[in-house]
Amino acid sequence: MGKDKGKNTKAKGANSWEAASNSGGFLGFSAFTSSLSNAIDTEFQIDSEYQVQFKKLQKKDEVSRMKALEELALLFSKIDVQNEQSNKSLLCAWELIFKRLVNDDHRRVREMTFVCLEIMGAKVGKLLAPHVRQLLGPWVVGICDQRDQQQNSALRAFESIFPEKKRRDVLLFGQEQAIQYLCENLQENVNTLGDGKATPPEVLQERYERLISNSLLAIEYLMEKTKDNSNNESSNNQSIQTIYQPIFESQFFTFLSSKSVVIRRTCYRLISGLVSTLPSYCEANMKDLSTKILGLFSEKDPSAHLFMWNAIISFLKKYKEQAWIGVDVRKHVLPRFWAFLRAGTFGSFDLSYPSILPFLSLIPDGVIGTGPEFFKEFFSALYKGLEVLENTKQYNDRPTNSLLSCYVECIYFTLKKWSNNNEIKNYVFGLFSELVLEIFGKEQLLFTESLALKVITSTLIKIDTIPTCADNLVNLFDQLTKQTQQSIISKDTTDRITNKTLCSRLSIFFQSTSSLGPTIQMSKELFHYSFNQLDTTESQDCIFEILSILLLNFNVENLLHSEIKDIKEFLNNIILKNIEIKLPSHEKSSIFNLLTLYTTIVNGNGNENYQESWNRLVQLLSVQQDDLIYLVKTIDSLDDRTGLNTLSLDQLVLNLIDSTILYQPIYNNNLSLFSTILQKIIIIHQLFQII
Repeated sequence: MGKDKGKNTKAKGANSWEAASNSGGFLGFSAFTSSLSNAIDTEFQIDSEYQVQFKKLQKKDEVSRMKALEELALLFSKIDVQNEQSNKSLLCAWELIFKRLVNDDHRRVREMTFVCLEIMGAKVGKLLAPHVRQLLGPWVVGICDQRDQQQNSALRAFESIFPEKKRRDVLLFGQEQAIQYLCENLQENVNTLGDGKATPPEVLQERYERLISNSLLAIEYLMEKTKDNSNNESSNNQSIQTIYQPIFESQFFTFLSSKSVVIRRTCYRLISGLVSTLPSYCEANMKDLSTKILGLFSEKDPSAHLFMWNAIISFLKKYKEQAWIGVDVRKHVLPRFWAFLRAGTFGSFDLSYPSILPFLSLIPDGVIGTGPEFFKEFFSALYKGLEVLENTKQYNDRPTNSLLSCYVECIYFTLKKWSNNNEIKNYVFGLFSELVLEIFGKEQLLFTESLALKVITSTLIKIDTIPTCADNLVNLFDQLTKQTQQSIISKDTTDRITNKTLCSRLSIFFQSTSSLGPTIQMSKELFHYSFNQLDTTESQDCIFEILSILLLNFNVENLLHSEIKDIKEFLNNIILKNIEIKLPSHEKSSIFNLLTLYTTIVNGNGNENYQESWNRLVQLLSVQQDDLIYLVKTIDSLDDRTGLNTLSLDQLVLNLIDSTILYQPIYNNNLSLFSTILQKIIIIHQLFQII
């Protein structure tokens, strides 16, 4: 009887394997419906050493399960490939175990599970084929679970077992059963994943989030990998529609309102796949889909914003104006978008601000309208985010810089696209003007100074190419000129830019925009104004600094007003006249600054053309021996000295070498300093072979 009993048991085990093989190895879909104890059922007729390790896998502690998997890996490496019947039974048992292990709470256990699968697959070869349909779903879940890891044991096992040219065929072969498995996973909830009393709630929540998010990622993976990239896609697309459409018709969109950000961002990621893979579903459900996707701006967690933006932009790029038809934009889209902007993008400034311009460019004209109302709301909400970002201290980089770049980019885009709409153009250019005037009017900026100057100067150059903005540019530069002039002479220091900062910013500004017509006109006005303010003692340094900046960036002839006919007249009637006025009062700083302007002009235009002004300058600085130091400084500053050969200099040298002068207690009784000055002048004179 014992012998008969053994025969019956063996036959029963064989029948169980055959039933499993004929159904593709089906023993339950969901990740948590199968029990590990089923895998060691005697009817599978697996060797006792395997049964021992399978029992260890039922233990609660991670260490025991890891040791069991390590033992199994060793046993799998020693599989007797000739014992086909035993291997088939082992595969049936492993199929059950595999579904649970790929969803284990511990990552190391999940990784080791695929190490075992890789070893087993290499040994059993084609015997694995009947089980592929049921292994594929959990397998892809494992691939997506470890997608961001440098070592992905699930993917490595798949690529090791199946050659590259067969991998897509394998996925197509098992995708229906895999999708069914994944849909079963999506039906799970926290309460169905374990005994709530025995398992801590936080563990259950983490398990639930991992199961749902990995299952959604697995759906995306299958959609992408099974897509036909050939020219003839009609039959394949129809198959894809049949397989994947039910997922989106059932519970998928309920996950958009999940409390778990992990699940929500995975949904956003899958939406991009939906848009590109299921066009017929999208078109048939456009109104509902538009409301859901364009309403994603209610997402407040910055970790989800990358995929949120990808979903929105990919949807709008695919369906363009069709995506907006039927959706109540004023009710479901714009209020959430304005709130998103006013909140400073909830912290995702580095991701969100670069995405705002692409989104703006995809909004149809019909939504924006013909007046400036849309842009009033848009730019107001965008700029309001500054208050939030400026009060945010936890970032190393200044988040307001991202907002500034976005703000100005959107201004330029709007001016270019709506350049013929005067209402919109004038309103938006007014915003840009306010920003420029603020940068040159306030000491403390909400942005990094160098970036702010770079952004506005590059944008000014681009706006200059828009013909309809010419008058706006002229008005802006007029305002900037008047503001700068007022800043130079203003004595009010409350929240006002300092002269030092103003000069620093103007230097960069003129250097970057010197080719623009409005800039040239502004430079001429400032040049003329600054010389008229030379008597304003409080602003002397600032005035001379601005004059130097202008002379370095513009040709002096372009800076002269119409009443000055040429550079010679300017040197004689403006520069030398002011030097003559200031010499008696010994205003050293002003005299040195005027001489610096003189040498700057002469160096830039060749001193051989200005001997008349040079003669007069030598005469002015020769009257008082104390003024000789100014002459030496001027000579030292000139790049080209060939034009210094003048009668005035001859006479000065002859007078200085007169012995009666040499022994007089001159130059404040400082003979050493006087001798130095004399020596330098004589040396210079000798260079020109005058004596």
